[in-house]
Amino acid sequence: MVKKIISYGNSSPQTIVTAPAHSVVSMAACYVDTTFNGSVPSFILGDASDDNGFITDIGAQLGTTGYKNTDHDEWGNYLWHNAGSHPRWKFYEVETPVVATFNFDSSTQGQLTVFVCMKMA
Repeated sequence: MVKKIISYGNSSPQTIVTAPAHSVVSMAACYVDTTFNGSVPSFILGDASDDNGFITDIGAQLGTTGYKNTDHDEWGNYLWHNAGSHPRWKFYEVETPVVATFNFDSSTQGQLTVFVCMKMA
């Protein structure tokens, strides 16, 4: 598992991890350590092909502490197959950055930890 802390003053986007060639991402989640106080914050996690492939926008949840993206309705297309209604993993054939894109909307506080679970060849 890889984890990275992102705070309200960080610039977007942020590379969380570069997935090596022949690796698989099986889960992604966040833990809000300190709430964000901006009026309309946003946060997604994905890659260049699908910027919210792992985490769809959880901005509305950044005002409360705790784990986020733990239910399938918050998972991006890489982790949840809507047509088949079942979980899935994202396989990478080539080295690919996993990137968080966010706008904390003038927050003066806030910190979250991003977790990416992966298996490498």
